[in-house]
Amino acid sequence: MTFRQLEYLEAIALERSISRAAEKLFVSQSALSQQVIAMENEYQIQIFDRAKTPLELTADGQLYLHTAQELLRVKRQFEATVRHRRQHSLCIKTVPFYAANVVPYLLSKLHRELPQVEVQLKMDWAPNLFCTSYHEKVDLYVHAFDMDPYEPLIPPSDTMEQEVILEEEIVLALSALHPLLAGLSIETDGEGWPCIDLADLAGAAFILPSTSVRLLDIAHLLCSGVAGEHTVRVSDKGFDALLGQLQYSNSVAFLPSTVIRFCPTAIGVRFFRIRGKAMRRPVVAAYPKGIELNTPARQFIRIAREAMAAPLEPPRIG
Repeated sequence: MTFRQLEYLEAIALERSISRAAEKLFVSQSALSQQVIAMENEYQIQIFDRAKTPLELTADGQLYLHTAQELLRVKRQFEATVRHRRQHSLCIKTVPFYAANVVPYLLSKLHRELPQVEVQLKMDWAPNLFCTSYHEKVDLYVHAFDMDPYEPLIPPSDTMEQEVILEEEIVLALSALHPLLAGLSIETDGEGWPCIDLADLAGAAFILPSTSVRLLDIAHLLCSGVAGEHTVRVSDKGFDALLGQLQYSNSVAFLPSTVIRFCPTAIGVRFFRIRGKAMRRPVVAAYPKGIELNTPARQFIRIAREAMAAPLEPPRIG
């Protein structure tokens, strides 16, 4: 007994004709007749009285149909519940910085549009973000490509779809009390952003968060060919903690511009664009290929793009 067979039986009993049921089910009459024979052979009963036209159920057939309809009712109720939960739930997995700052901000906007949606937010460090994707139920993975085109921590593009929701610019950050500030040549670009030249940071110690493996590559790339000695080291802190540490040190950090908008610890830190060396990294919502996103997931991507589309206000320099 299979659910398909039970659906076939229900259709025949309703139409009281194998030919009409076959037409309704888009199967051949012979295939439908074979399924009826298979059900009868399984339980050694006769389901239909074939001597009568239109078809009539035997006593055993009526019992079989009653049981079939009960099983199909439970099956359909379960499927409806799953569909409802699927359309009213959203699970997002992301890295700690986005989980603590960016994603909750975007989810608050989603809640205004879809207040009935149940949201689950998971987080893990970038190297582990996709490690359990083969068995966990996640609608969207929100993460950054630190550098195109190579990114070793992301599954191959033939298994995952990635939709860009915003682009972060890599900026320089240093304490407002940093001794180098007094001698820097600061210019303002057309968007009002303060810009400095890496050559003016000769001898500076650069620090990067351990949460972003590829920011180290970016730092070396940006520093390549620049006069003066540069020390680049990786901190064991994430973006928030690194900004707190930066206020009381003489280090310079390469950070994504999103921290300016979302990090409350950015007080006492100055941000600058790198003159002549603009570099961006996309932040994406990723999901397995072949998966049709439900309404909450699709709405989240739209809201994220709209919310993050406004140009970031230039940081003020005191």
